[in-house]
Amino acid sequence: MRIETLAVHAGGDSDSETGAVSPPIHLATTFRHGPAGERIAGYEYQREGNPTNDRLCAAMAALEGGVQALTFASGMAAISSLLESLAPGSRIVIPDDCYTGLRVLCAEFLSQRGIKVVTVDMARLEAVQAACADGVDLVWAETPSNPRMKVSDIGALARIAHAHDALLVCDNTFASPVLQQPLALGADIVMHSTTKYFGGHSDVLGGALVFARADEVHARVAHRL
Repeated sequence: MRIETLAVHAGGDSDSETGAVSPPIHLATTFRHGPAGERIAGYEYQREGNPTNDRLCAAMAALEGGVQALTFASGMAAISSLLESLAPGSRIVIPDDCYTGLRVLCAEFLSQRGIKVVTVDMARLEAVQAACADGVDLVWAETPSNPRMKVSDIGALARIAHAHDALLVCDNTFASPVLQQPLALGADIVMHSTTKYFGGHSDVLGGALVFARADEVHARVAHRL
């Protein structure tokens, strides 16, 4: 399906109960249980998911060509949830030009958890290769970058990361899936600050992670919600 069609219809099937073509917004925080405490309609508590959020996640996953998506209250919440799910002793490589919030999180908080952070110019593949030579668990790409709009080769970064059994995460906030789909180029996870181009009008605060696979990494991050 073309991106133009997905942009209109992704996650937007008519309501299964009423047939409403405009999906209703579900505000309930708690859902009714059965006699043995089982979930009647698949939901329990809003933080773990509700029909409205499921539609948003389905739309995000479809637009990025992913399998699963998780949504957050902000882009920083998405970044933090993913990086703080790493085990102490992990090693990550981040761009020298990147969102300030990511840089601060790495410098002031991840180091306290024993996570080693290496900064490189992602446009210089030989520098990335050298940074990964001593072992790496996650490579973080941001392309185009904020604020200098540096462009990185996502496919090449994916090959480098995977050669070291590492994940490649790509911040696709500036490009959006209309212009760039990192999962199709080999990335494992895409991050968005949906406040920016997805929201579009400075009236929505949000973040998202889209996963190429419904694997242990997705489950670990989802468990932290």
